[in-house]
Parts: sequence; structure tokens; C-alpha cells
Amino acid sequence: DQLMRDALRLVRGQLTDEVDSEDVAEGLKRLDESLLKLQECAHRNWNNTLFYPSAYETDYADMRSGQAIVLRHISSCEELLERIPKQAEKVAKLLERVEAEYTRENTVESLLDHMEEVYAYMRQEHLPVTREEFESRAVLFYVLKQIEEFLRIKREFILKKEKM
Repeated sequence: DQLMRDALRLVRGQLTDEVDSEDVAEGLKRLDESLLKLQECAHRNWNNTLFYPSAYETDYADMRSGQAIVLRHISSCEELLERIPKQAEKVAKLLERVEAEYTRENTVESLLDHMEEVYAYMRQEHLPVTREEFESRAVLFYVLKQIEEFLRIKREFILKKEKM
């Protein structure tokens, strides 16, 4: 989980142009390596359980891997941003909150509610004037959608476990 928080911090820094793309790529690589080990261990433990094996750990590892893929998508957007719009600061603050609240137990409900507040803020912003500004804001909107997907992956995991 700490490597995931580190990756969130790096992606946030990349969005505000405070972190180099190479540092983000290295952080995501470390995260991927750790998640691969987690998946292998979870599957090995599941296979070694004699009676009523629980799929919690394997599902958890798969959920975190899905979130890592989303972080890669967000990271790749940085290359598309020629100019970082002022709204990027609001998105960076959202990522900062996601990072701060990133725990195994978090149901992400409050984060999804906060996402709606960010969307409302974006809707109230003036429309872009130049093509460059339009393209940058479109990329930023895609990043927001990816953050929402990141949170929904976790929410679906929580809901699935509550039904068991």
C-alpha cells in the first residue's frame, strides 16, 4: 500500500510539473514488481488452503493491479499536456486526498463524493478560449475520469466483499 501511495504522489507531482516522467516511470515499475509478488503470494496461499479457501487476498491483489493500470493511464496523459491548466491544481489536490486516505479499509465513499465536488467546480469554470487550452482541459477531464475509475475499482471490491 505504501508503494501505491508513493505512485499516487508521483503521478500528482507529474500533473503539476513538479516530478519528472522518469521518476514516475520508476515508481510505477517498483509498484508493478511489488504487485506481481503480492499476486503470486496470494495465489500460492489460496492454493495451499485445504478447507474453504478465501479469495480475499487474491481479489485484493487483482484490485490493486487494476488500480496500478489506471495510474499508468494517468501518467501517460502528462505527455499530452502541452500547457498545464490552472484547473490541474484542483485535480492534484484530489489526488493528494486520495493518497492521504489510501488504506485497505477505506470504502472510498467520501472520495467519490469529493469527486462530484471537483466535477461541479470544473463545470463552473469558464470555457476554454484557445485550442491549446481546450486540449489541455480535455486531457485533464480524462485524468479526472481515470481517478474516478481508480476509486470505483476499490468501491466494487468493497461491495463484493460486503456481499460475502
